[in-house]
Amino acid sequence: MSDSDDAVRQRYVTNRRKESGLVTKKYHLNQESINKLRTIGLRMGFNENELGKNENLSAIIDDCIERYFENSLEKRRATKHALYLKQVHRIVKYRENEGYSDKSTMRFLEYWGYEPPMSAELYEQNGVKRVRKFTLKGWSVASVAKLRDEEYVEKQFQLLCRKMKRVIKRKNKGTSVKRTKRKSYEDWGYLPM
Repeated sequence: MSDSDDAVRQRYVTNRRKESGLVTKKYHLNQESINKLRTIGLRMGFNENELGKNENLSAIIDDCIERYFENSLEKRRATKHALYLKQVHRIVKYRENEGYSDKSTMRFLEYWGYEPPMSAELYEQNGVKRVRKFTLKGWSVASVAKLRDEEYVEKQFQLLCRKMKRVIKRKNKGTSVKRTKRKSYEDWGYLPM
């Protein structure tokens, strides 16, 4: 790859990030996340000058990561699909605040190669609530409009973070043992205490 190809690629990436509302640090964050990071830093006792140093911001991010793992190992965690949904939502909100229409934002997302985020819906099957996840084939003005709605995005985020129960179907080998339904504890051979 030549130097001119590298420069073109770098301009492409820079323009994509800039028009998506991302601000480049060591990681790529949007301005809202940087503001929240600064708020966390101020609450930890850093001043504005100290927050301008990458080492201090890195320390705050490290602490946030540690707290995330300490507090959420047993809880439902965000999935890559849920995080991507939030990322695209922030891009759509940024472009809305900049005065772009839904149609213009749709074209922008298509042009820069953003895939539509995964969606989910809750349904009931045999009395059990389940989540069906799916991805749209392409962008539409309606899908961009939905991504502007905070309530819709939060509901989708929660559904995408929901753990799915795995059902493993095994092939029966030989004759299956017929299970009988027990009517009471006595049928099991013990009594409840």
